[in-house]
Amino acid sequence: MKKKCFLRLNFLKVLNGTAWGSDKKCLLRLYKCYIRSLLDYGCIVYATASPSISSRLNTIQNQALRIATGAFPTSPITSLHAETAVLPLIHHRSLQILKYYCKLLNTPTHLNSYRAKYTPPTNSHSFAAVIQRLLHHYQIDQLYLQTAPTYKIQNSYLLDCITNLIQEEWSSELCNKLHRIKPQWELWQTSFLPYCRAVDRPGQSGLCPG
Repeated sequence: MKKKCFLRLNFLKVLNGTAWGSDKKCLLRLYKCYIRSLLDYGCIVYATASPSISSRLNTIQNQALRIATGAFPTSPITSLHAETAVLPLIHHRSLQILKYYCKLLNTPTHLNSYRAKYTPPTNSHSFAAVIQRLLHHYQIDQLYLQTAPTYKIQNSYLLDCITNLIQEEWSSELCNKLHRIKPQWELWQTSFLPYCRAVDRPGQSGLCPG
C-alpha cells in the first residue's frame, strides 16, 4: 500500500508548478480523494498495529502536504497540518474508527452491531478495547453517542472532540513561528455539495469550512 501511494504522489508532482498547474486547495483535494482514500481502506483493521509500523504511513501524507504547499523538506510537520488544516493521520484514523462505531450503533441489522454494543474488551487489540481507548483519549461521551438522534450529529460531535484536542496540542506550540500568526487551528473538510463558493461549477467537490 505504501508503494502504491508513493506512485500516486507522482501525480501531484506533475500537477504542481510555480508558474502553472493546480493551486494548493486543488492539490489537497486530489490528495484526499486519490491517495488518502487508499490509507483509509482497512484502517479499522490495522489500527491495532504498533505505532512504529503505522507511523510509516505518515511520510506519505507529509510529502503530499509539502508538494501542495511548496514547503521545504525541513518544515515542521505540525506547521504543515496547521497550514493545510488537514488532520494528522493518527487523528484521521481515529475519526474513521469512531465513525464506524457510530454506524454500528445506528444499524441494528449490521453483523457487528451486537458486538459493538455489548461485547466487553477481551484483550488490548480487540475492537472494544480500541474504542474505549479512543473515547477516553478524546474525552468523548459514550452515552451521548448512543442516544444521539442522527448519524450526522454523531459525526459532528466526534469531529469537535478531535479538533479540540488538536487545538490544545497546537496551542502548546508557542515556539512555532506559524503559531504566532495562526493561533487558531481551523479544519476544512472535503464535502460534496450542490454548490460551494470554493468551486466555480455546481455539483463539484469543494472545500467548505467544517
